[in-house]
Amino acid sequence: MRDPSASLNSDARERLARTRDALKEANDRLEQARAWYDGVRQRQRGGEVTEAESTQAALLKMAQTIGGLVASVDTLTRQWRDQDEKASLGRRDLHQKIDAFVGDLRRLEGLIEKAITDIAIMKPIVNGVAEARQQMAGAAKAGRWIYWVATGGGGAAVLWVASHFVTVGWK
Repeated sequence: MRDPSASLNSDARERLARTRDALKEANDRLEQARAWYDGVRQRQRGGEVTEAESTQAALLKMAQTIGGLVASVDTLTRQWRDQDEKASLGRRDLHQKIDAFVGDLRRLEGLIEKAITDIAIMKPIVNGVAEARQQMAGAAKAGRWIYWVATGGGGAAVLWVASHFVTVGWK
């Protein structure tokens, strides 16, 4: 597991240092093997090579090949491990983001349910206010009609009373 306090650069430097050390050790071994192999070749040219030395030279060549393969496998294994760690971190981050998103959705769902409840409570009040406005408009129209009828009818009644009960004469 990766230390969260370590930065990416220090992690890369650490891997580079390990790789450098492994390559240095492999190169040192190869140099020793080459020196031995060159000695064997020198003796072979001179006719002094024994069967054991010839077998040893062949084994050295195989060891060089196997050493190169081992180094390649180690490098690939390290790369796969690093990639797997990065993928695990990426998956963890993705899961955290999804969990946070789900939490936000749940909070939003609660707010929407509360708003729906508030609206349901307010709907009868709003309908009552609309009915009261219509009643007020109707009452205002009726009041105007009553006023004009009463005013016009009242003036006619005063004239009738005046004509029947009051006699006006010329002097």
